[in-house]
Amino acid sequence: DPQVGESFEAGVRYGFNGGKLVGTVTAFKTELENVPLSDISGFAVGSQQKSRGIEVAIKGNVTNNLKIFGTYTYVDSEILDTDLVDDPAAGEPVPNVAKHVFSLLASYEFDESTSLLDGLSLTAAVRYIGKRIAGNTFVFPNAPVYAPNPPPFPPIGFQDVTIPGAKLDPTIRLDVGA
Repeated sequence: DPQVGESFEAGVRYGFNGGKLVGTVTAFKTELENVPLSDISGFAVGSQQKSRGIEVAIKGNVTNNLKIFGTYTYVDSEILDTDLVDDPAAGEPVPNVAKHVFSLLASYEFDESTSLLDGLSLTAAVRYIGKRIAGNTFVFPNAPVYAPNPPPFPPIGFQDVTIPGAKLDPTIRLDVGA
């Protein structure tokens, strides 16, 4: 059977600082049926899942030179049922879905007032992805893992610096523009 789902979303948006900064708050709920999961033998079984949560975001210009983009998301996810009788996955969180996710990016662009640095842009980003169940809840019930996370933006032409073992994965990028 095909995977089917139903989603609802509602939110508000508000402008600050003369519209230069915009904040949003969005609540969401998603229910899915026939989502494939692997059992311990590796065969896929269908499952019913639900996720609900809230996302708060802010983006825009703090000053003429400083831009920010930040989000926080809270997700409460659950496997409601599977095709297996007395399945231990029922009631567990959906695999690879973190309950808490936070990201913040700030970019500062120098202008002609600092003639020596005119055209230079400095960007820094930090992202936190909370604990989550590994990809197979049958093998790792209730075993949260900290999975390595890719940088929040493609690293083409940038030097990415991450701190191993940290719960926060900061990425530092230096972007020199002409």
